[in-house]
Amino acid sequence: MPILNTMLSVMREAKNIDFTREDISFIQKVESSKKYDIEKSRCYIGYKLFWIMKIFIDGKMFPSGYLTPEKHRIHIYDTLNFMTNEYALDELLQFDCEYFFKIAAKLYQGLPYKFLTEQKDYLTKNIVKGTEMSPTPSKVINELFYKRCENHDLRLENYYKFLI
Repeated sequence: MPILNTMLSVMREAKNIDFTREDISFIQKVESSKKYDIEKSRCYIGYKLFWIMKIFIDGKMFPSGYLTPEKHRIHIYDTLNFMTNEYALDELLQFDCEYFFKIAAKLYQGLPYKFLTEQKDYLTKNIVKGTEMSPTPSKVINELFYKRCENHDLRLENYYKFLI
């Protein structure tokens, strides 16, 4: 999904200025010069990337509106493929593993999870240009996520919270 890959690239190249999630939440109350610095920061762009992933998982369009059921399904597949790409996975876990797992948990509930369980049948019957088969939910949870967390205490703690 081009927008997610672009945001990840911008996040990697962004200035590593000392801003927190709390600083970003007060962005509307800051003077314009500081606001501009915040918006160029790795922190701001990283949380914007998480927000975009969340709206896609929720079936919303960027910047407003709702996806059709077919587009929502494809966005779920593409978002999971993005999140499980080793490069993106490492970057997102390093950036904020707690928030990463909060977003990932949304894939395993309700309609997104239904779409994931139907993925093999759906993609076998329908040719969707640019969409690849995602790893199965159990492979994502048991292999990809665990392997990226096993030697990092904070990541492992958030991984276990995700499982609960």
